[in-house]
Amino acid sequence: MRLGVRARGRVTVCETVGTPPSEIIVALDYKTAASPRFPDDVRETTRIKIVLSARYPFQEPVVDILDPVFNPNVYASGRVCLGKKWIATEGLDLTVLRVIKILTFDPEILNDWAPAHIEAAHWYKATRAAHPASFPTEKIALDEEAVVKRVTWGEAKS
Repeated sequence: MRLGVRARGRVTVCETVGTPPSEIIVALDYKTAASPRFPDDVRETTRIKIVLSARYPFQEPVVDILDPVFNPNVYASGRVCLGKKWIATEGLDLTVLRVIKILTFDPEILNDWAPAHIEAAHWYKATRAAHPASFPTEKIALDEEAVVKRVTWGEAKS
């Protein structure tokens, strides 16, 4: 929810299941490719479902895209490939931010050399060559003033 504030309302928690949550549905208001017809076919909002196992954060969450997208890091089933390395200290906000970067084709994180969706990877390379200004689809701007101040070790008092 704090990420939603930092993203100026572009990240919205739509639904949670369980206490603590085992499933979370989040809407991401960032442009992405809805199909191989991008940039003519743009998806403005993409819903994702995050499933947290009983072992979370020691086991990575499962993230599925609920609306059709065409992306090298999203399997045809909608499952997001988060990469090979999961770090237990990565909070849900960073996981959602990683998914946003995947959906917006951020070159910092997009993996087109070992894709989850080979056809989308070929499409991405060709489309990026033909329409280089179309990628990333958006720049991610977060409001740093909305960050909750955290106490550092130097500020902690016993």
